Amino acid sequence: MHRSQPTNLALVLMALTAFAFTGCHQEVSDAPQHPTYDGAAPLTVNGVRPGMTIAEVVGVLGEPVRTTGRTNQPVLNWTQPAQIAVTFDGAGRAEDIFGTSLKVPDRVLVWRGASEAEVVQILGKPDRRAKSTRPTGSGVISIGSEVVGVTLTYRFGDARFEIYLNEDAVSSVRVIKDAAGAR
Repeated sequence: MHRSQPTNLALVLMALTAFAFTGCHQEVSDAPQHPTYDGAAPLTVNGVRPGMTIAEVVGVLGEPVRTTGRTNQPVLNWTQPAQIAVTFDGAGRAEDIFGTSLKVPDRVLVWRGASEAEVVQILGKPDRRAKSTRPTGSGVISIGSEVVGVTLTYRFGDARFEIYLNEDAVSSVRVIKDAAGAR
């Protein structure tokens, strides 16, 4: 009887361990699931959208750290909360916005570091996909090329959205207001 107690204890511990591990099992997919953009809410770049006035943009981002460009078409730059540049047209309205994330009022849709698969899952298939490549090989002999950058282009409303990826990670985003009738 003395020898059976450790054996029984070992069996009980093994049963408890097996039971505990079966409760911890969870299926994990390769790609995280993100809600898709339905097109209802206006997209912004770091909170700024085409057509906003200089005062509205400053209200969202604060005072710019630098102003460049022509007097009638200024380019305002921010470094906080992120690297953002906004070009204004002659009427003082935002027409070209360069930043780090695409947002809708209640959440960030595309962020710096997101993969191409995540962007496509959220925004759908792009209207255009352009690749940037560099040669592979050593020295002066090129034996092929590798993709180092991708630009995904989408059109929502009267604006064109470009998402720049370097080595499968979003590096920046841009929105450009389309000229009247341009497609």
